[in-house]
Amino acid sequence: MEKIKNLETKNIFFLIVMIIVFLLTINIFLPFLNIIIISLIIVQIFYPIYRFIFKITRRTYLATTFSILISIIFFIVPVILLCILIFRQIESILSSQNFIDFIKSAIEYVNVNLVVGINTLFKNIGFEQNILSPIDLNTINLENTVIQVGRDIGNFLFSFLNQFINILFSIFLIIITLIFMFPNYDKIDKIISFISPLDDNIDKVIAEKFISTIKGVIKGSFGVAFLQATAVLIPLVILGVEGLAILWLLMFILSIVPIGSGLVWFPIGSILIIEGINIQDTIQVLLGIGLILYSAIVINVIDSTIRPKLMKNSTNLHPIVVIFSVLGGIYSYGILGIVYGPLIVVMFLTIMSMYREKYLSYKLKNK
Repeated sequence: MEKIKNLETKNIFFLIVMIIVFLLTINIFLPFLNIIIISLIIVQIFYPIYRFIFKITRRTYLATTFSILISIIFFIVPVILLCILIFRQIESILSSQNFIDFIKSAIEYVNVNLVVGINTLFKNIGFEQNILSPIDLNTINLENTVIQVGRDIGNFLFSFLNQFINILFSIFLIIITLIFMFPNYDKIDKIISFISPLDDNIDKVIAEKFISTIKGVIKGSFGVAFLQATAVLIPLVILGVEGLAILWLLMFILSIVPIGSGLVWFPIGSILIIEGINIQDTIQVLLGIGLILYSAIVINVIDSTIRPKLMKNSTNLHPIVVIFSVLGGIYSYGILGIVYGPLIVVMFLTIMSMYREKYLSYKLKNK
């Protein structure tokens, strides 16, 4: 009996030590979690290329080298250039006279079409006093305010870009991580089994869910969002709309959430229609209608035809779960929460499912 108690004490002590060491290890790797996740995304995208090159050369180092070079050319460099372009466009738009004029015209439009209209409506009903007061532009130093906001945001963005050493160091870490990830990506289940104290069967299920979630997020979410945002960008380029990089990024993110990129292209089309009606330009009205119809059709086609193919053999969450998991992930972890959110939710649902099947069923059988 005393031996059993000693054994239990030792087991409890070992469990406590294991948990402490686990938490300390997590704390060490936590600052580099974004690097690891970005590397996983890149490997998932370009792993077919790695397999193809390895099949031809039968040399791991050659396949890894070419895959990393292709990743840099077609992923890392375009992302960096897109970020720089977006930052410059934000500063340019916020500090431009066109943006200030747009704000002024928007306020005037609200005064004329909304505030005055509502006041007129209530006067017709019987109210003597104005329910809403027009916005007085004279009380707002709009130009100086917008210019100052633009300068502050521009300074912040460019100070961020000036941290060139940190960016280079992050890219260096990503490349180092890719060197090890490409050859070992198909061994993730074995790596998890080696680290995890759980049964091998549970580890296998977790590894499969982990990989399928990464695939689902990248192919089903990132891939579809990229196609939808790019498809809608084409008519915006033809129409000469400003801030294309920002609009593309907004549509990309909204397509992932999935709230829908309609929050971008529908207002743009509506503005074209309203302006066309005001200036009696039939062509502009037709262009606005065409933009809305084209965007709605092309997004529906991509959703109904391409998304199911990309999501094949991937973890598929209910749309409402995707919305909250992505939004919650972004709120908690920033932009990479797009991946973290669904990944954490899928891991939670997987563990709860295994607990219900293995432990609850076991308890019910032994009652």
